[in-house]
Amino acid sequence: SSSTSVFGTLPAIPWIVYPEPSTYHAAERPILVMHRPIAGADSSRVELRSKFLNGSVVATRGIATGRTALLDGLPTNEDLLVRVIGIGRYGSSVSTVRRIQVVPRALLQPFELVQPLAFDKIRIGSQVTYEWQRVEGAKEYHLQATTSTAFDRPDLDTVISGTQVTAKLPPQAPFLQWRVQARSAAGVGDWSDTVRIALRYDVPEELLPIAPPFGQRAVPTSGQFEIVRSDTVGSVSIEASTDPYFDDSVSTFAIADGISTYAGLPQGRNVYWRATKKVNNSLKLFGPSSILATDNAVSVRGFADDDDVSIAFDRNTMFLTCRSLSSEIESVEAFDLLGRRIEIDSVDGHSQWKITRAVADHTMLFVVVRLSGRPLPLGTVVIR
Repeated sequence: SSSTSVFGTLPAIPWIVYPEPSTYHAAERPILVMHRPIAGADSSRVELRSKFLNGSVVATRGIATGRTALLDGLPTNEDLLVRVIGIGRYGSSVSTVRRIQVVPRALLQPFELVQPLAFDKIRIGSQVTYEWQRVEGAKEYHLQATTSTAFDRPDLDTVISGTQVTAKLPPQAPFLQWRVQARSAAGVGDWSDTVRIALRYDVPEELLPIAPPFGQRAVPTSGQFEIVRSDTVGSVSIEASTDPYFDDSVSTFAIADGISTYAGLPQGRNVYWRATKKVNNSLKLFGPSSILATDNAVSVRGFADDDDVSIAFDRNTMFLTCRSLSSEIESVEAFDLLGRRIEIDSVDGHSQWKITRAVADHTMLFVVVRLSGRPLPLGTVVIR
């Protein structure tokens, strides 16, 4: 059904992943709306309304397959409310709304986050002071901190004129990530790099993964892991796997003086690595950290993951790498922002494609992947 007036309601309420709540977005770019899968829904629709839900509809997009939509041409400098409607054969369901604003983009200088940083030792449930560099021309700063995997559920979401905030962490949270966006009278700047910190109890970890850092998006398929040890008892090694639970396809690399030389990480795939310590018959695990491995590490700028499909795009070589964990890839298509097809040629027949037309920096690509045995393609994956 394509109507939301059908009888009944779906068992699940849609959850919006992007945009995050209370965020400002540059008017020069379309707004990406993404929601999680909706149980019982055959399709979904995205709506943006002005100020109140009974206000006028600013934009609407239907999503026949997948979970993403792009909205552009939106009014600026006013509150907009975004919601997702899941539509199924026997009913519909509506998400809670997200308030956003579309504003001009300001050219503000890059800045660094001062504290806390990735390898600071922070106790679970303690108070944390967030601090960042002052930005010339900025009038205020938007701070978001979360102990969830994404910023769609921030624990701290505030806008201040200063550069420091102290707040208490939620109890039992295993990690923390935070970011800051500067704003001026002319508009908003880019978000800072996100800092992710593993929180600890009073006893510090005996092994601490250092490099590559968590979340790095361009790691050579052959290189070095580095850790810090607080004691010399027991043997230590590094494990790497594309499985975050380390149940399958685990590679083990020896370590000496805190350094482990590795080779053969799968190109274009998210890889998880952790330090392991063995004392007698006891095994301790530390990590994991997530990275993206590629042969051309310094030039990779685009990446995306959708369910069991991983996609990486190298703007230097114009190679598009697609891999699926469960099914054979039948075809890959690429489009630009206006929906025009971008010509691509298969390189090896199953995992690499060459884009034959130059793609400028910061241009968004829309990649549609078809898997063998599935009647419909996967939802569009956006690569910036």
